[in-house]
Amino acid sequence: MLNESGSICSVVDLVLCYQDHSERAAFAVTSLGKQDMILGFTWLHEHNPEIDWTKGEVKMSHCPCRCIICAEEAHIE
Repeated sequence: MLNESGSICSVVDLVLCYQDHSERAAFAVTSLGKQDMILGFTWLHEHNPEIDWTKGEVKMSHCPCRCIICAEEAHIE
């Protein structure tokens, strides 16, 4: 798969933690310049976060049940 910076040839399994939200997800690895990550439409559609663009706040109040994982699993390296 190609993007503007080059090929996406690796995928890494990570635990994403934000506020009280945590989930195990697969991330495609590529150069994004100044961005750490980009969350796509599918992820945003599934999680339906409340976003206040004016305040720059995100609330994870509509997550699917599969997002909740145990705290011990979130700290496994």
